[in-house]
Amino acid sequence: MMTASQIMVVDDEAPIRNLFLKGFSQAGYSICTAQSAEEAVAMLPKTSCRLFFLDLYLPDMSGIDLCRHIRQASPRNVCFAISGYDVLYELDEFRLAEFERAFIKPVNMAEMLAAAKSALIKIASGKGP
Repeated sequence: MMTASQIMVVDDEAPIRNLFLKGFSQAGYSICTAQSAEEAVAMLPKTSCRLFFLDLYLPDMSGIDLCRHIRQASPRNVCFAISGYDVLYELDEFRLAEFERAFIKPVNMAEMLAAAKSALIKIASGKGP
């Protein structure tokens, strides 16, 4: 595993951020969280995060737009969408933003850990997006 922050979770709900923080930290991952897209964008240059779990419905910028921003910063970054609703965005828009996959809340932490492990292996091997 990388030693610097490798996973960022962006969600405006503190219980969701805390769930990810606890679950990923207990599994040995380094994680940082942001409560808004604006906060996440400000953190990007200061972190080495390559894997992102993004709420689609953020108050200041959609998760779709945040994903586009993150992927423009580095096309090898991997973004997963998380939402409390069925994904209402048009499938084409979701694909164009280049999300790896979407998860519906309440999330299953074992599933999140498996997705993170797989994505970080792809990133480390250079076979990522």
